Amino acid sequence: MSYEHTGNGLLPDAPIAVTGTVVVAGGPPRRRRYGTSLRRLANGDLLACYHESAGPENLNDGAAVIVRSRDGGRTWEHPVAIYAEPGWNCGPVGGVKVSPDGTVLAVVGKMQRTVSTETTYGLEMSRTATFITRSTDHGRTWGELESIDGFWPYFTEMYGTSDPLVLPDGRLLFCIQGTREINGHGWEAAVTTTDGGRIFSQPVVIATSPTIDFNDTALTRLDDGRILAVIRTEQPPYHAFQSYSADDGATWSEPKPAGFLGGTPCLYRLRSGALVCFYRDREPDRPGVSCVLSRDDGAHWTWIGRIYRSPDWFCGYPAVAQLSDDTFLCVYFTAIVDGNSEVRGVFLRDRS
Repeated sequence: MSYEHTGNGLLPDAPIAVTGTVVVAGGPPRRRRYGTSLRRLANGDLLACYHESAGPENLNDGAAVIVRSRDGGRTWEHPVAIYAEPGWNCGPVGGVKVSPDGTVLAVVGKMQRTVSTETTYGLEMSRTATFITRSTDHGRTWGELESIDGFWPYFTEMYGTSDPLVLPDGRLLFCIQGTREINGHGWEAAVTTTDGGRIFSQPVVIATSPTIDFNDTALTRLDDGRILAVIRTEQPPYHAFQSYSADDGATWSEPKPAGFLGGTPCLYRLRSGALVCFYRDREPDRPGVSCVLSRDDGAHWTWIGRIYRSPDWFCGYPAVAQLSDDTFLCVYFTAIVDGNSEVRGVFLRDRS
């Protein structure tokens, strides 16, 4: 299933090119869909995860939903809810991840939300809980929900588009984040390690500030062994920040603005070694999903185009899965239009 491409497109000299598009999950019926993640499984299937609820309002309803493709993303099966509780706002708070042994992990959560003038989104989070569930049969059946410790007083989330990273000693490095203050204030971005996704270490904070909220983070390993983290911020003008670790996540450099405005980052390394970061664009005149390129391990970023043009800023959460040596799929959610949003995908060719 395809749709008319609505982005401004990529620049002619960009090292990636759009080769096709697909609707991963759409209507009818109308649904609010957001918070996408994507992984390629050990058996070659693609598994996407997102939040789905019945109306455009962010109410105490909805579920964490998965949808599968068995043919490299060209067609997608009917969505299946893997976690929901009546009367709760439920959804992925990290989405699907794959461990080196092929086990599929899904990080999900629940919260109560009420209208508030005290938060960025006009909503107050309370009574939050975060869980992990696992599948050893490529996401067909799932185990019991296992609670993840509340490392922060009010909310703990495990957003990460490319984790876990496998460390030299075999431990897995995950992104993790949380709020140290009520009403969604005091976000901190961090990493945690685990030997198998059951017990997580005390987080190592990458970015924290009394005036800036840091949360959604993407990681990648550089050729020189360092780890690069690109981090979302919540205060205008919404600078993306970045930090480096030279000791496998034990310590991090002071976060600095990356040079572009945007959140929900997703990092992907091209065959040439250059990095592409897909992200929710927060330039006031350019809402949508854009991408920037770095040929020097994040020292400088250059805008190379937009894969989705949106009527407003609430869209994005791009996530990428490699399909072959020179092709990959990037999925994201669209803005809510007439009470409906979709999960869409763009097939891209690595021209580097």
